[in-house]
Amino acid sequence: MTAFWTTVTAMRVEAVRNADERELADFHPEFQDERLAPLLLHYKARNFPRSLSEDDLAQWETMAGTAPAGTTAAIYGSLTASGADSDR
Repeated sequence: MTAFWTTVTAMRVEAVRNADERELADFHPEFQDERLAPLLLHYKARNFPRSLSEDDLAQWETMAGTAPAGTTAAIYGSLTASGADSDR
């Protein structure tokens, strides 16, 4: 994973994976890779919807209602194609 992401980003991604719903509610990492912020919102909304702030919820509703089908899949695909998921 660190071959693609910086060590700091890899640590933040790991922190997201290990966080529970309450921790995610107050967790707002500043990712260096701009593709990760929308993925974090998607992850929180799908898995821990009560962790969303009012601003997050409004952003999620806008994204979910107006994003073209497959947008998240396309972002994830670009990450895996770049080697971010090579350790799986």
